[in-house]
Amino acid sequence: MRNSTIGAVALLLVMSFLMADNVRATPTERLDAKFLKSRIKLRIDEDWKVQTGNISGAEATAFDDSAWATTGIPHDMSITLVSTTNSDPGVIGWYRKHFTLPAGFAGKKVIVQFDGVYQDSKIYLNGIQVGGQRFGYVSFYCDLTPYLKTTGDNVLAVFVDNETSRRSHFYSGTGIYRHVWLIATDMVYVKNWGPP
Repeated sequence: MRNSTIGAVALLLVMSFLMADNVRATPTERLDAKFLKSRIKLRIDEDWKVQTGNISGAEATAFDDSAWATTGIPHDMSITLVSTTNSDPGVIGWYRKHFTLPAGFAGKKVIVQFDGVYQDSKIYLNGIQVGGQRFGYVSFYCDLTPYLKTTGDNVLAVFVDNETSRRSHFYSGTGIYRHVWLIATDMVYVKNWGPP
């Protein structure tokens, strides 16, 4: 009896090791895999242009940002000012991202998802405001589909304002502090983050 119990436990252990890949996937990963064929998700954290200040016309496609610093995301505009102010210096600034529509995105619904922008953000694509988020600790997305160029340069511009309306009692930073995603789906699709 004892040998058969040990044998059964050993068999269960071996089977669990063989099936471990399926067990380790999180519910989100399993859901992503299920919809992989109808949803393309690309992280676009590299090669953003950044400049502090309330710069007139920075949302426009033709605006010259060649003198702006190039950075990766996550990024904090305030961090360089902390040593000079000994506090949390809220600032106003802009980010710009030039991109061409990736292969497989043409003819699809395309959104940009921001995992975190602090704060009072306004999002523009090719000079047109497509969305924004007032609060800095909320992920959000904007539909880019009607304003995308299928060929040539697209410009995604993000305005952030952490100076006008300060709401934090601790160091919050200013800017795009989490990943940015470009997501394409079929025209008939499950809404980002599901219903309602």
